Amino acid sequence: MLVVALASVLGLLVSPWLADRTDVLIAERVEEPRPTSRPLVAFCCAFGFAVVATAIGPHGQLPAYLFLAAVLVVLSFVDIVTKKLPRQVVHAALAGGVVMLTPVAVATGEPERIAWAAVGAVISYGSLALLHLVLRGGLGWGDVRLGAPLGWFVGFQGLRYLPVALFLAFVLSAVVGIVLMLTRRVNRRTMVPFGPFMALGAVATLLFVPAA
Repeated sequence: MLVVALASVLGLLVSPWLADRTDVLIAERVEEPRPTSRPLVAFCCAFGFAVVATAIGPHGQLPAYLFLAAVLVVLSFVDIVTKKLPRQVVHAALAGGVVMLTPVAVATGEPERIAWAAVGAVISYGSLALLHLVLRGGLGWGDVRLGAPLGWFVGFQGLRYLPVALFLAFVLSAVVGIVLMLTRRVNRRTMVPFGPFMALGAVATLLFVPAA
């Protein structure tokens, strides 16, 4: 519980900087952007960090997954407003995952996790790229790119969790899409950002992972 509490506090502490960075990324992509809600970013950071800490526990992997949670908060807010996932942030998420988790796998005597993560990144990216082609653009290339870092982080825990993360992302997206259509906030032609659902699916999947 102490680790979860400390992670939540850390999320609150970094949330102002993440909100500022989010505003910069949005301003680069839309005209006359509105400031991102600081309380909402703070809540998402605290909640996301708490979920990750609950799933990973006091393990050497935890800093990497807290980094992932922070990046996903930024990407989700940017995607909701701009319908785009900044390439440089997605690439930073993958690079950060490789740099932070590879030494952990070696230090704990589990180098096979590196292979799992690499395969997970390839499978996730490849599957989403195939869907992009089949759906003829119904799934954006930004979502496809995001599949690589999410595949790395989820795959690091075990390849069996990767289908769960993707399944949850599509189920959550479908449920929210139906609700929005029923409430007439969107129609069938409205593009609903998929990035936040990918983020939710990946983070939620970590809760299925046995404690290290």
